[in-house]
Amino acid sequence: MVLLTDPGRAGAGGRDETASDGRRGDAPFRPDDLRAAVPETMAPVVADDWQVVTSSRWNTAFDVPPDWDIAPEGVLLTWADKTGERENGIAFALNDPAVLHQTGCRERTEEEWAEVDEAFGDEVINARTLAGTRGGQGATGTENSSLLLATNLLLANYDQHWEGASEAETEPFSNGHGITGHMTTARVTGLPADPDARCPKRDGLVIGISYLGPGNDLVGWGLMTDTGYEDELSDETIAQIVGSIRIYDAD
Repeated sequence: MVLLTDPGRAGAGGRDETASDGRRGDAPFRPDDLRAAVPETMAPVVADDWQVVTSSRWNTAFDVPPDWDIAPEGVLLTWADKTGERENGIAFALNDPAVLHQTGCRERTEEEWAEVDEAFGDEVINARTLAGTRGGQGATGTENSSLLLATNLLLANYDQHWEGASEAETEPFSNGHGITGHMTTARVTGLPADPDARCPKRDGLVIGISYLGPGNDLVGWGLMTDTGYEDELSDETIAQIVGSIRIYDAD
């Protein structure tokens, strides 16, 4: 993944200096105040210690647990295309993300970090879990949009070369904040081991939700998370995050 906080400042490979500044501590978004980018009037709905993620572009807000890192609004998170099939070199993108970083696993040496910097590689950010928003361009409705979002995010993050076994299920979605549309849950298993990965290759789960925003535009919300390890994101936490998605009026 490559983090762009300002596409106009990004250098070769789409790399932005703010990504490498925080990478060594696995916290590229961490300001002095984790709530710095959150309007004072927006309070979490899950629990008092949770954080609110907002996207003015897509009129969306949702809550994440206190140990996540929230990007300032305007950050674009992209996955590099490893297949060479896309002219822009981007496999997928999410706006205004929140990230839960990897902990433990293999530590990298300074030499290895230097190689990552030189290559502007996908390991600039190492995330166990992340969530963000995007539009639904090219989709015919919320059902189609949620399926496209989930499957494309799953492939971009876990399996661009179609080496694992994947499945997806789409169903109607609604929550207590008036969000209605469709949700697709996609999973991938049987991925080959990557000996160079900071953490072992694991199975993955992706959720894609699509609904109509205030202007009747298709809005997509996506979450990806590693599965199959001891501290994986629980179903309860996922349900709380998904249940907190709501319309956000920046004005």
